[in-house]
Amino acid sequence: MISVPCDSFLFKGLLARHKNAFSVLEDVLDDLANGCEILRIGKNKKIVRWVKREQKMTVSRAYFLELRCHRGLDGMFCSLAPAELHSACRNMLKWEHKNKNNYAKAKKLIAELYNYERFCKGEMPDYDKKQRILKWTTNPNGWGAWKFLDGLGIRSCMYCNAETIFSLLLDNRLPGTRKTIPYDSKIYKRSALDHYYSHALFPFAGITLCNLVPACTRCNTNIKGAKALDYTAHIYPYSDSFHDGARFALAFKPHKCIMDMDELDIHIAILPNDDSDISKKAMRSAEFFHLTEVYNQLHKRDALTVLQRITTLPQSYRDFLSHKYPGIKDIVLDYVCRGSSLKPTEILSHILSKLTIDIEKQFGG
Repeated sequence: MISVPCDSFLFKGLLARHKNAFSVLEDVLDDLANGCEILRIGKNKKIVRWVKREQKMTVSRAYFLELRCHRGLDGMFCSLAPAELHSACRNMLKWEHKNKNNYAKAKKLIAELYNYERFCKGEMPDYDKKQRILKWTTNPNGWGAWKFLDGLGIRSCMYCNAETIFSLLLDNRLPGTRKTIPYDSKIYKRSALDHYYSHALFPFAGITLCNLVPACTRCNTNIKGAKALDYTAHIYPYSDSFHDGARFALAFKPHKCIMDMDELDIHIAILPNDDSDISKKAMRSAEFFHLTEVYNQLHKRDALTVLQRITTLPQSYRDFLSHKYPGIKDIVLDYVCRGSSLKPTEILSHILSKLTIDIEKQFGG
Protein backbone atom coordinates (compact mmCIF):
# COMPACT_ATOMS: atom_id res chain seq x y z
CA MET A 1 0.00 0.00 0.00
CA ILE A 2 2.81 2.39 0.95
CA SER A 3 6.27 1.52 -0.30
CA VAL A 4 9.47 0.92 1.65
CA PRO A 5 11.92 2.44 -0.86
CA CYS A 6 15.05 0.40 -1.53
CA ASP A 7 17.13 3.57 -1.24
CA SER A 8 15.81 4.32 2.26
CA PHE A 9 18.20 4.26 5.19
CA LEU A 10 16.28 1.39 6.76
CA PHE A 11 16.44 -0.84 3.70
CA LYS A 12 20.09 0.00 3.03
CA GLY A 13 21.01 -1.10 6.56
CA LEU A 14 19.31 -4.47 6.06
CA LEU A 15 20.82 -4.82 2.58
CA ALA A 16 24.34 -4.31 3.92
CA ARG A 17 23.89 -7.25 6.31
CA HIS A 18 22.46 -9.34 3.49
CA LYS A 19 25.32 -8.63 1.12
CA ASN A 20 27.86 -9.42 3.81
CA ALA A 21 26.26 -12.83 4.35
CA PHE A 22 25.80 -13.89 0.72
CA SER A 23 28.49 -12.18 -1.36
CA VAL A 24 30.50 -15.42 -1.76
CA LEU A 25 27.71 -16.91 -3.87
CA GLU A 26 28.94 -14.87 -6.82
CA ASP A 27 32.29 -16.71 -6.65
CA VAL A 28 30.40 -19.98 -6.91
CA LEU A 29 28.44 -18.70 -9.91
CA ASP A 30 31.71 -17.69 -11.61
CA ASP A 31 33.07 -21.20 -11.12
CA LEU A 32 29.83 -22.73 -12.44
CA ALA A 33 30.12 -20.56 -15.56
CA ASN A 34 33.77 -21.58 -15.98
CA GLY A 35 32.83 -25.25 -15.89
CA CYS A 36 34.71 -26.04 -12.67
CA GLU A 37 34.03 -28.99 -10.42
CA ILE A 38 32.46 -27.84 -7.15
CA LEU A 39 32.30 -29.83 -3.94
CA ARG A 40 30.04 -29.34 -0.97
CA ILE A 41 29.76 -30.52 2.59
CA GLY A 42 27.08 -33.21 2.71
CA LYS A 43 25.55 -35.28 5.48
CA ASN A 44 27.82 -36.29 8.35
CA LYS A 45 30.17 -33.50 7.17
CA LYS A 46 31.38 -35.60 4.25
CA ILE A 47 32.74 -33.83 1.18
CA VAL A 48 30.75 -34.80 -1.90
CA ARG A 49 30.73 -33.62 -5.49
CA TRP A 50 27.99 -31.08 -6.09
CA VAL A 51 28.77 -30.18 -9.71
CA LYS A 52 31.05 -32.13 -12.02
CA ARG A 53 33.61 -30.45 -14.26
CA GLU A 54 32.29 -29.43 -17.68
CA GLN A 55 35.01 -28.73 -20.22
CA LYS A 56 32.55 -28.51 -23.11
CA MET A 57 29.75 -26.00 -23.47
CA THR A 58 26.67 -27.72 -22.03
CA VAL A 59 23.12 -26.41 -21.73
CA SER A 60 23.59 -25.75 -18.01
CA ARG A 61 26.91 -24.01 -18.45
CA ALA A 62 25.44 -21.77 -21.16
CA TYR A 63 22.71 -20.78 -18.68
CA PHE A 64 25.30 -19.92 -16.03
CA LEU A 65 27.32 -17.84 -18.50
CA GLU A 66 24.25 -15.88 -19.60
CA LEU A 67 23.08 -15.44 -16.02
CA ARG A 68 26.41 -13.99 -15.00
CA CYS A 69 25.83 -11.07 -17.38
CA HIS A 70 22.82 -9.78 -15.43
CA ARG A 71 24.11 -9.31 -11.88
CA GLY A 72 23.54 -5.57 -11.67
CA LEU A 73 25.90 -2.74 -10.83
CA ASP A 74 27.43 -4.27 -7.72
CA GLY A 75 27.71 -7.73 -9.26
CA MET A 76 25.45 -9.56 -6.81
CA PHE A 77 22.02 -11.06 -7.34
CA CYS A 78 21.18 -10.85 -3.64
CA SER A 79 21.22 -7.04 -3.78
CA LEU A 80 19.67 -6.18 -7.14
CA ALA A 81 17.72 -2.92 -7.25
CA PRO A 82 14.08 -3.09 -8.48
CA ALA A 83 14.87 -1.94 -12.03
CA GLU A 84 17.86 -4.29 -12.20
CA LEU A 85 15.80 -7.22 -10.97
CA HIS A 86 13.10 -6.55 -13.56
CA SER A 87 15.72 -6.27 -16.32
CA ALA A 88 17.46 -9.50 -15.27
CA CYS A 89 14.18 -11.45 -15.18
CA ARG A 90 13.00 -10.07 -18.50
CA ASN A 91 16.31 -10.67 -20.28
CA MET A 92 16.75 -14.20 -18.95
CA LEU A 93 13.20 -15.10 -19.97
CA LYS A 94 13.80 -13.75 -23.49
CA TRP A 95 17.08 -15.65 -23.71
CA GLU A 96 15.45 -18.92 -22.63
CA HIS A 97 12.65 -18.52 -25.18
CA LYS A 98 15.14 -17.74 -27.91
CA ASN A 99 17.32 -20.78 -27.24
CA LYS A 100 14.41 -23.16 -26.55
CA ASN A 101 16.36 -25.54 -24.31
CA ASN A 102 15.37 -27.24 -21.09
CA TYR A 103 17.18 -25.42 -18.30
CA ALA A 104 15.55 -27.34 -15.43
CA LYS A 105 18.84 -28.84 -14.23
CA ALA A 106 20.62 -25.48 -14.27
CA LYS A 107 17.74 -23.77 -12.48
CA LYS A 108 17.72 -26.46 -9.81
CA LEU A 109 21.40 -25.80 -9.10
CA ILE A 110 20.84 -22.04 -9.00
CA ALA A 111 17.92 -22.51 -6.59
CA GLU A 112 20.24 -24.54 -4.34
CA LEU A 113 22.82 -21.77 -4.60
CA TYR A 114 20.56 -18.77 -3.96
CA ASN A 115 18.86 -20.89 -1.37
CA TYR A 116 15.68 -19.38 0.09
CA GLU A 117 15.19 -22.23 2.56
CA ARG A 118 18.70 -21.68 3.97
CA PHE A 119 17.99 -17.96 4.26
CA CYS A 120 14.77 -18.75 6.14
CA LYS A 121 16.78 -20.87 8.60
CA GLY A 122 19.32 -18.13 9.26
CA GLU A 123 22.17 -19.92 7.49
CA MET A 124 24.93 -18.42 5.37
CA PRO A 125 27.30 -19.86 2.72
CA ASP A 126 31.01 -20.43 3.20
CA TYR A 127 33.04 -21.07 0.05
CA ASP A 128 36.64 -22.22 -0.14
CA LYS A 129 37.67 -20.65 -3.43
CA LYS A 130 40.89 -22.64 -3.80
CA GLN A 131 39.45 -26.07 -3.13
CA ARG A 132 36.01 -25.09 -4.42
CA ILE A 133 34.13 -26.46 -1.42
CA LEU A 134 30.74 -24.98 -0.54
CA LYS A 135 29.15 -25.37 2.86
CA TRP A 136 26.36 -23.73 4.81
CA THR A 137 26.70 -22.63 8.42
CA THR A 138 24.53 -20.88 10.99
CA ASN A 139 24.95 -17.13 10.67
CA PRO A 140 26.56 -15.95 13.94
CA ASN A 141 24.71 -12.63 13.66
CA GLY A 142 21.37 -14.38 13.35
CA TRP A 143 20.72 -12.85 9.94
CA GLY A 144 17.93 -14.53 8.00
CA ALA A 145 14.35 -14.15 6.79
CA TRP A 146 13.02 -13.55 10.31
CA LYS A 147 15.54 -10.79 10.98
CA PHE A 148 14.77 -9.16 7.64
CA LEU A 149 11.04 -9.10 8.30
CA ASP A 150 11.52 -7.91 11.86
CA GLY A 151 13.92 -5.19 10.72
CA LEU A 152 11.43 -3.80 8.19
CA GLY A 153 8.98 -3.16 11.03
CA ILE A 154 5.98 -3.77 8.77
CA ARG A 155 2.74 -4.80 10.46
CA SER A 156 0.31 -5.10 7.55
CA CYS A 157 0.35 -6.98 4.25
CA MET A 158 2.05 -4.91 1.56
CA TYR A 159 -0.49 -6.08 -1.01
CA CYS A 160 -3.87 -5.71 0.76
CA ASN A 161 -3.30 -3.80 4.04
CA ALA A 162 -6.03 -5.99 5.53
CA GLU A 163 -4.05 -8.69 7.37
CA THR A 164 -1.39 -8.52 10.06
CA ILE A 165 2.28 -9.16 9.29
CA PHE A 166 4.18 -10.54 12.28
CA SER A 167 7.64 -11.57 13.43
CA LEU A 168 7.34 -13.33 16.77
CA LEU A 169 10.01 -14.65 19.09
CA LEU A 170 8.33 -17.40 21.11
CA ASP A 171 10.71 -17.76 24.02
CA ASN A 172 9.42 -17.19 27.55
CA ARG A 173 12.93 -16.46 28.75
CA LEU A 174 13.23 -13.49 26.42
CA PRO A 175 9.88 -11.67 26.57
CA GLY A 176 9.80 -8.66 24.26
CA THR A 177 13.50 -8.79 23.40
CA ARG A 178 15.37 -9.16 20.13
CA LYS A 179 18.40 -10.98 21.49
CA THR A 180 20.25 -13.07 18.88
CA ILE A 181 19.69 -16.75 19.53
CA PRO A 182 20.23 -19.74 17.18
CA TYR A 183 17.46 -20.25 14.68
CA ASP A 184 14.78 -22.66 15.80
CA SER A 185 11.51 -22.98 13.91
CA LYS A 186 9.76 -23.56 17.25
CA ILE A 187 10.90 -20.14 18.48
CA TYR A 188 11.03 -17.89 15.42
CA LYS A 189 7.59 -17.42 13.87
CA ARG A 190 6.85 -15.00 11.03
CA SER A 191 4.54 -14.15 8.17
CA ALA A 192 5.33 -15.21 4.63
CA LEU A 193 7.70 -13.46 2.25
CA ASP A 194 6.28 -13.52 -1.25
CA HIS A 195 8.60 -13.83 -4.25
CA TYR A 196 7.37 -10.94 -6.40
CA TYR A 197 9.10 -12.61 -9.34
CA SER A 198 8.50 -16.36 -9.32
CA HIS A 199 11.14 -18.41 -7.54
CA ALA A 200 10.52 -21.29 -9.97
CA LEU A 201 11.04 -19.17 -13.09
CA PHE A 202 13.80 -16.98 -11.69
CA PRO A 203 15.73 -19.00 -9.05
CA PHE A 204 18.59 -16.47 -9.07
CA ALA A 205 16.17 -14.04 -7.35
CA GLY A 206 15.39 -16.49 -4.54
CA ILE A 207 17.10 -14.39 -1.88
CA THR A 208 17.12 -10.96 -3.57
CA LEU A 209 15.78 -8.70 -0.82
CA CYS A 210 13.67 -6.47 -3.07
CA ASN A 211 12.04 -9.63 -4.45
CA LEU A 212 10.82 -10.67 -0.98
CA VAL A 213 7.55 -8.93 -0.12
CA PRO A 214 5.92 -9.33 3.32
CA ALA A 215 2.47 -10.69 2.51
CA CYS A 216 -0.45 -12.40 4.19
CA THR A 217 -1.29 -16.02 3.41
CA ARG A 218 -4.39 -15.00 1.45
CA CYS A 219 -2.49 -12.73 -0.94
CA ASN A 220 0.64 -14.86 -1.16
CA THR A 221 -0.78 -18.37 -1.37
CA ASN A 222 -4.53 -18.30 -1.97
CA ILE A 223 -4.65 -15.53 -4.58
CA LYS A 224 -1.21 -14.96 -6.12
CA GLY A 225 0.33 -18.42 -5.91
CA ALA A 226 2.64 -18.95 -8.88
CA LYS A 227 1.02 -16.22 -11.00
CA ALA A 228 3.35 -13.49 -12.20
CA LEU A 229 3.40 -9.83 -11.28
CA ASP A 230 5.25 -7.29 -13.40
CA TYR A 231 7.28 -4.32 -12.18
CA THR A 232 6.08 -2.21 -15.13
CA ALA A 233 2.41 -3.17 -14.91
CA HIS A 234 1.63 -3.62 -11.20
CA ILE A 235 2.41 -1.87 -7.94
CA TYR A 236 5.90 -2.82 -6.78
CA PRO A 237 5.93 -2.32 -2.97
CA TYR A 238 9.59 -1.31 -2.78
CA SER A 239 9.21 1.61 -5.19
CA ASP A 240 5.50 2.33 -5.80
CA SER A 241 2.68 3.42 -3.52
CA PHE A 242 -0.84 2.06 -3.96
CA HIS A 243 -2.01 5.01 -1.87
CA ASP A 244 -0.77 7.44 -4.53
CA GLY A 245 -2.62 5.62 -7.30
CA ALA A 246 -6.01 4.56 -5.96
CA ARG A 247 -8.53 5.13 -3.19
CA PHE A 248 -11.38 3.35 -1.47
CA ALA A 249 -14.81 4.94 -1.79
CA LEU A 250 -18.08 4.10 -0.06
CA ALA A 251 -21.48 4.09 -1.72
CA PHE A 252 -24.67 3.52 0.26
CA LYS A 253 -28.41 3.64 -0.03
CA PRO A 254 -29.76 7.19 0.08
CA HIS A 255 -32.40 8.44 2.49
CA LYS A 256 -31.33 6.10 5.25
CA CYS A 257 -29.74 7.20 8.51
CA ILE A 258 -26.10 6.17 8.68
CA MET A 259 -26.49 4.98 12.26
CA ASP A 260 -29.27 2.60 11.16
CA MET A 261 -27.31 1.07 8.30
CA ASP A 262 -25.98 -2.45 8.22
CA GLU A 263 -23.42 -4.14 5.97
CA LEU A 264 -25.95 -4.78 3.20
CA ASP A 265 -26.52 -1.04 2.80
CA ILE A 266 -22.98 -0.14 1.69
CA HIS A 267 -20.56 -1.02 -1.09
CA ILE A 268 -16.79 -0.50 -1.12
CA ALA A 269 -15.34 0.57 -4.46
CA ILE A 270 -11.73 1.11 -5.52
CA LEU A 271 -11.22 4.10 -7.80
CA PRO A 272 -8.15 5.52 -9.58
CA ASN A 273 -6.87 8.86 -8.34
CA ASP A 274 -6.22 10.09 -11.90
CA ASP A 275 -5.02 8.90 -15.32
CA SER A 276 -1.36 8.56 -14.32
CA ASP A 277 0.74 5.41 -14.72
CA ILE A 278 0.77 4.84 -10.96
CA SER A 279 -3.06 4.86 -10.93
CA LYS A 280 -3.16 2.32 -13.77
CA LYS A 281 -0.71 0.09 -11.90
CA ALA A 282 -2.73 0.42 -8.70
CA MET A 283 -5.95 -0.59 -10.43
CA ARG A 284 -4.27 -3.59 -12.07
CA SER A 285 -2.92 -4.66 -8.68
CA ALA A 286 -6.35 -4.24 -7.08
CA GLU A 287 -7.81 -6.48 -9.77
CA PHE A 288 -4.95 -9.00 -9.47
CA PHE A 289 -5.44 -9.40 -5.70
CA HIS A 290 -9.27 -9.16 -5.91
CA LEU A 291 -9.25 -6.31 -3.40
CA THR A 292 -12.81 -5.23 -4.22
CA GLU A 293 -14.09 -8.72 -3.43
CA VAL A 294 -11.88 -9.04 -0.34
CA TYR A 295 -13.03 -5.75 1.16
CA ASN A 296 -16.72 -6.16 0.28
CA GLN A 297 -16.92 -9.70 1.62
CA LEU A 298 -14.73 -9.28 4.69
CA HIS A 299 -14.48 -5.63 5.70
CA LYS A 300 -17.82 -3.91 5.20
CA ARG A 301 -18.37 -3.89 8.95
CA ASP A 302 -15.02 -2.14 9.45
CA ALA A 303 -15.86 0.45 6.79
CA LEU A 304 -19.31 1.08 8.30
CA THR A 305 -17.78 1.49 11.76
CA VAL A 306 -15.42 4.19 10.46
CA LEU A 307 -18.31 5.96 8.72
CA GLN A 308 -20.41 5.89 11.91
CA ARG A 309 -17.45 7.19 13.95
CA ILE A 310 -17.21 10.13 11.56
CA THR A 311 -20.93 10.79 12.00
CA THR A 312 -20.92 10.61 15.80
CA LEU A 313 -17.40 11.93 16.49
CA PRO A 314 -16.89 14.94 14.19
CA GLN A 315 -13.81 17.13 13.98
CA SER A 316 -15.16 19.30 16.81
CA TYR A 317 -14.88 16.32 19.18
CA ARG A 318 -11.24 15.85 18.21
CA ASP A 319 -10.62 19.56 18.83
CA PHE A 320 -12.31 19.23 22.22
CA LEU A 321 -10.01 16.35 23.20
CA SER A 322 -6.93 18.30 22.07
CA HIS A 323 -7.97 21.23 24.25
CA LYS A 324 -9.01 19.04 27.18
CA TYR A 325 -5.78 17.03 27.19
CA PRO A 326 -2.88 19.24 26.09
CA GLY A 327 -0.01 17.22 24.60
CA ILE A 328 -2.16 14.28 23.56
CA LYS A 329 -0.57 12.61 20.52
CA ASP A 330 -2.20 12.67 17.10
CA ILE A 331 -2.10 8.88 16.79
CA VAL A 332 -4.08 8.57 20.02
CA LEU A 333 -6.68 10.99 18.68
CA ASP A 334 -6.76 9.04 15.40
CA TYR A 335 -7.53 5.81 17.21
CA VAL A 336 -10.11 7.37 19.53
CA CYS A 337 -11.95 9.18 16.73
CA ARG A 338 -11.45 6.85 13.74
CA GLY A 339 -10.02 3.55 15.00
CA SER A 340 -6.70 3.72 13.12
CA SER A 341 -3.86 6.03 12.19
CA LEU A 342 -4.68 8.69 9.60
CA LYS A 343 -1.08 9.22 8.50
CA PRO A 344 -0.36 7.84 5.00
CA THR A 345 3.25 7.18 6.02
CA GLU A 346 2.01 4.71 8.66
CA ILE A 347 -0.30 2.64 6.46
CA LEU A 348 2.02 -0.38 6.66
CA SER A 349 2.02 -0.14 10.46
CA HIS A 350 -1.75 -0.53 10.88
CA ILE A 351 -4.16 -2.89 9.14
CA LEU A 352 -7.08 -1.25 7.28
CA SER A 353 -5.55 2.20 7.76
CA LYS A 354 -5.73 2.90 3.99
CA LEU A 355 -9.47 2.24 4.09
CA THR A 356 -9.84 4.47 7.16
CA ILE A 357 -7.86 7.33 5.61
CA ASP A 358 -9.90 7.26 2.40
CA ILE A 359 -13.26 7.17 4.19
CA GLU A 360 -12.10 10.08 6.32
CA LYS A 361 -11.22 12.04 3.17
CA GLN A 362 -14.58 11.23 1.60
CA PHE A 363 -16.82 12.03 4.58
CA GLY A 364 -14.74 13.71 7.28
CA GLY A 365 -15.44 17.22 6.05
